[in-house]
Amino acid sequence: MGHYEHYADTILNLKKIHTAVPKAQALLFEFTSILETIGYLLRAEFEKGAGIIHSIETAMEKFGKLMNKGNKMMICYYAGYLCFGVKRYREALGWFRHILNDTDANFRPDIYCFTMIVNLIVHYELGNREQLLYYTRSTYRFLLKRQRLYKVENLVLKWIRS
Repeated sequence: MGHYEHYADTILNLKKIHTAVPKAQALLFEFTSILETIGYLLRAEFEKGAGIIHSIETAMEKFGKLMNKGNKMMICYYAGYLCFGVKRYREALGWFRHILNDTDANFRPDIYCFTMIVNLIVHYELGNREQLLYYTRSTYRFLLKRQRLYKVENLVLKWIRS
């Protein structure tokens, strides 16, 4: 990110906006959380990023029903990814479950598929062999059913099966 100063300033300016309208508060939370977590991920600052997880959890409890479903999925994915980056695997699973437990996999299939694959890697890291077998089959069937088994997805599944 060549213009990090502008990026950081944008986040700070968004955080300075105050409103009494709950839906607007939720949107401000969504946008700042997405921008902030993406920034940490892109700069591979997992420790710093993991430091905001608690505040994200608290805000999600407060705004949960007011949040945009797609933004909520993105926040959960990025929060899970940050936890994964600092080896807080069980916490990462909790974030990923928010996405995987959603019955509408077609709403954001990109996030859903990425989450399924990272979920496999987390179970591998935790040594959850039984769950890993189940999720590997489940993920493979899901991806085949969608007729979108790309090279990277295929490589990850082959690696985990071996």
